[in-house]
Amino acid sequence: TGSRGTGQGLGRSDLPRENSKGARIKLRWDITDDLDLNLAGFKYYQGGLASSAMPNVDPSALTQFFNLALNQSLYTPPPDYQVNVEVPAYFKVDNEVAYGQLNWKPEWFDFKLLASDQLIKTDNWFDFDGTEAAALSFFATNQFADVKTAEVQFLSNGVTGPDWLTWIAGAFYLDQESGFPLNQFSAGGLEISDLSIADTLGLPAPLIDFLSAQASGFPDGVEIGLVSLLGTKSTAYFTQFTIDFTDEIHLTLGGRYQEEDRRAIASNTSIVNLANDHITLIRRPSQKKSTTNFSPKVSLAYDIFDDVMVYASYTEGYKSGTFNTVNIYDEIEYIKPELVTTTEAGFKAEFFNGLVRFNAAAFENKIDDLQVQFISLLSGGAVSLENAGGAKIRGVEFDFQLSPMPDLNPGLVIGGGGTFLDSEYTSYRNGSGYAVNAQGNYAGAGLYNFATGDYTGNQVTRTPKFSGTFNVNQLISIGDGDIELGASIYHNDGFYFVAQNTPNSRQPSYQVIDAQISYIYNPWKARITLFGKNLGEEVYAYSQFHLDTGRLDYLAPPRTYGVRVNWDF
Repeated sequence: TGSRGTGQGLGRSDLPRENSKGARIKLRWDITDDLDLNLAGFKYYQGGLASSAMPNVDPSALTQFFNLALNQSLYTPPPDYQVNVEVPAYFKVDNEVAYGQLNWKPEWFDFKLLASDQLIKTDNWFDFDGTEAAALSFFATNQFADVKTAEVQFLSNGVTGPDWLTWIAGAFYLDQESGFPLNQFSAGGLEISDLSIADTLGLPAPLIDFLSAQASGFPDGVEIGLVSLLGTKSTAYFTQFTIDFTDEIHLTLGGRYQEEDRRAIASNTSIVNLANDHITLIRRPSQKKSTTNFSPKVSLAYDIFDDVMVYASYTEGYKSGTFNTVNIYDEIEYIKPELVTTTEAGFKAEFFNGLVRFNAAAFENKIDDLQVQFISLLSGGAVSLENAGGAKIRGVEFDFQLSPMPDLNPGLVIGGGGTFLDSEYTSYRNGSGYAVNAQGNYAGAGLYNFATGDYTGNQVTRTPKFSGTFNVNQLISIGDGDIELGASIYHNDGFYFVAQNTPNSRQPSYQVIDAQISYIYNPWKARITLFGKNLGEEVYAYSQFHLDTGRLDYLAPPRTYGVRVNWDF
């Protein structure tokens, strides 16, 4: 139910089974009164269908070209929550984590030493065209991230030093290697007559050269193997001080200095004609980039009353640069770091002995060299990032909670919140995108529909002008138990999934209504809940994937209901 599909192309019995299992262990050793050691281990496995089966709801000319060549018919998008795909969509996640923390409390300060080792492996088999034609598929095996971290912290303990000063200082180290040992793209078999059509429809020169070298065509199909490996070593030093000038006025000053080495270890491509085993192999030399950054923070807070506080802050953030290494015929490209400057002012307040709580803030995020992801096989890469020159997001957000009848009905709680946003790309020239027809769709826009454009002034992706929630909860005590009733509504004004802001990338506004009723038996610490989600049966997308083949949708579930049992022991 999570996508437009039931896997009719395979039959329900052929869908992969959903399977998840995990284990966790924690150990604590109180070595002395001032020294303790905490160790933890975690292992989690999940496999199944998830979002891998997605239908093509706006097929491009490339998709129709493959369907005509392979199925002798045009593709028609299926109804909502149905999908006809040729590839048995599947994913797998295997996650292992080991973690340790040593705490020491000498007389002068508190000391913490933290370390972790995490290995994540994933497999993914994905129908790239989202149709029943054996056209394009993607299989990634053993995609991984091997991450090792270490951190040391020194903290004020409230005993040594002035009582008007609170501080923390420390260092952080990361060593990571990640990537795709092997990505495999497969394309269905094409005859010479099919390829002659492709040659006239504007394919990029490197692909035309490759096609021209294959005199026999591709009757058995093509496989493209991609190897992509990245390495990162990063060291950061940080500190933060809070100065209490008075009992009401507090100034916080902080900063983080980071040094990082990012290395493109491998970016290799092999293209194989399965009919004659002709191989085109591309190996790219490794690259390395070293960067440094200092990010400050300043915050001033004023407690007007015991339960009302106003504040203002200025913060700079940093997202590391990286390399595009998942390439077909492009060279390795360095993507610059993303820099964010945030200013914020707001207040936090409680009234009537905590019966009413209201928080609000206004903020502005200015982003330089915003990193934007783009997916395209025909553009030379596959999954790649590019830098938009800049973006700006301004907003106001609020949340509240109140108990309107503390004497007559103390179990009634009402809450909610909302966010207003105004966003735009302040500079985004030569942005990657897809050609669309007069109606803003991909149909008939050309076989090679990769295009670039100036997206300056467009709305930033996934930033609705308003989103908010309202909820009501009622608790009723009955004997040794409680009955809890709850309902909520979430509204989203809608947003764009791609920076190009094409009509076919727009998620229209939607509302989601959820409700539940629970019985809690306090002596057993047990709860049984009857719940319903998306009761209004809103059809909206969790995500859209815009590809050379069109738009593939992963829909949020329709109306869902069930029973859940919880028991704490």
